[in-house]
Amino acid sequence: MNNPSKEWLIDHAEEVLREIGIKEDEIILDFGCGSGTYTIPAAKLVGEKGLVYAVDKDKKELDNLIYKAKSAGLNNIKEIENMNFYYENEYKNILNFRKKGRK
Repeated sequence: MNNPSKEWLIDHAEEVLREIGIKEDEIILDFGCGSGTYTIPAAKLVGEKGLVYAVDKDKKELDNLIYKAKSAGLNNIKEIENMNFYYENEYKNILNFRKKGRK
């Protein structure tokens, strides 16, 4: 089943993230990142000096995300496999786009 709203968001992810204030050199936490629908556009926006922490409980999704990121030449995404992590930086933005019904 096609969802026009979801498709639009995916097609315009970078534009949406720019509008909500994601900027170059920032540190972003993408909580529940899945396969990186918003992680990869965020990594492009923050650039080489920025960093995106990608958090998801599904290791397979994280592996897919890192593969896609490396294929796109992005080296500024750090995967976090579980929620027991320590972070030393303050995050300017935390992304959490959830699918309806996702647990």
